[in-house]
Amino acid sequence: IDTAKFLAIFAVAFAHISETGIAIPLLYSFHLPLFFFLSGVTLHIDKDRKFGDYLVKKIKSYVMPLFFADLIYYCVELIFFAVDHNYAAINYDSLKNFFYCFFSQERYYSAWFLSALFFAVLFAYPMVKLTYKNKISGILLSLALLFFGLWFNKEVNKTLPWNMDASFVGSFFVYCGYFFHHELPKAKAYIEENRFKALGVGFMLQ
Repeated sequence: IDTAKFLAIFAVAFAHISETGIAIPLLYSFHLPLFFFLSGVTLHIDKDRKFGDYLVKKIKSYVMPLFFADLIYYCVELIFFAVDHNYAAINYDSLKNFFYCFFSQERYYSAWFLSALFFAVLFAYPMVKLTYKNKISGILLSLALLFFGLWFNKEVNKTLPWNMDASFVGSFFVYCGYFFHHELPKAKAYIEENRFKALGVGFMLQ
């Protein structure tokens, strides 16, 4: 998992640094789904766990770190304004804009995917709960959100608050990660023993 996270982080950094190139579409095609998938691999939802407790934990895991990351970004932005002697930009309106951007989270700088991931793991909750009762039901719900997300992004093409438009598709990858880790132990064991082969298959599927 740590190796996969490193590869995803490297892909994100390289894709943002390199604006053009034949590899850029390839990198954008898998680095975010990989993050969502890995979040599913490490996802654990007890059979009797209530949604309220689950929600509080995810707020602490995603929303609070996101707020402080956004706050740091805002403070750095103010420092650059001061260095450039652009003191007019340091005002009450900029503070209001910071809170607006945080609460709307509509593609707010490069950490926007954390808000999408937050809702994706929330959407994954009923999928996992259904899986305890009937695996097919959990799979069908994940597929329903996947196709709805694909339709929404193609036909409506609108950014929703907290990037929920990306969460619909992202929840599918979160569930795939969960299902792979908890329901397919033989496949997991095979990939762990044949990592380079699995990596090659993954690139060919792209």
